[in-house]
Amino acid sequence: ISLFEVFILSIVLGPLFETFIFHFVLILLLKKVKIPNGAIIVISAITFALSHSYNLTYILAIILPGIIYAWYFLYLERQDRLTAFFSVYFLHSFSNFFAFLVDDVFNLL
Repeated sequence: ISLFEVFILSIVLGPLFETFIFHFVLILLLKKVKIPNGAIIVISAITFALSHSYNLTYILAIILPGIIYAWYFLYLERQDRLTAFFSVYFLHSFSNFFAFLVDDVFNLL
């Protein structure tokens, strides 16, 4: 797989799909059935982390960003769902961009 393909998958498509599934659809469904926001954040973060099942250490490391993304979505969603979606998407993409630079471009890990 080329560096360009890794870039597209990890910075454009991956965050778009994951934000839609774990932060837009899942959170809105949980809100619809009246789950408290704290539980929504935990459920969203855990399912998000489990989708990154490279190894146990990685899953555990991804829980914190999952919490941040879920909280940020819930915070912004009160004003506008589209703004919440794209804000979380860009934050996730930005985070993945740094991982891409460290892992794939500079091979630091």
